[in-house]
Amino acid sequence: MAAQGESVHGEADCVEALVHEHGLRRRVLDAGCGTGRVAIELAARGFDVVGLDADDAMLSTARAKAPTLQWQHGDLARPVPLEQGAFRSEEHTSELQSQFRISY
Repeated sequence: MAAQGESVHGEADCVEALVHEHGLRRRVLDAGCGTGRVAIELAARGFDVVGLDADDAMLSTARAKAPTLQWQHGDLARPVPLEQGAFRSEEHTSELQSQFRISY
């Protein structure tokens, strides 16, 4: 895609557009961040990002690629140890869900 001049950061493009359109905070929890591709791109765009994944090997790769970002081990099927109020998922949830359905 990149060789053809197309963006390889569609997820980051979508997040950035939704944040801008709805006036949301530029703080993102990249749940299931894997090796950090999306989190790293969002951080480069000025977002405050926390990457979360249940796979230690994936997190190790993400940490090696971007050691200054915050990476956390966690499984979304269980309570995740994040600071209280760090992410307010209830804010604009229905708006974002409807936008996501329209976009994808």
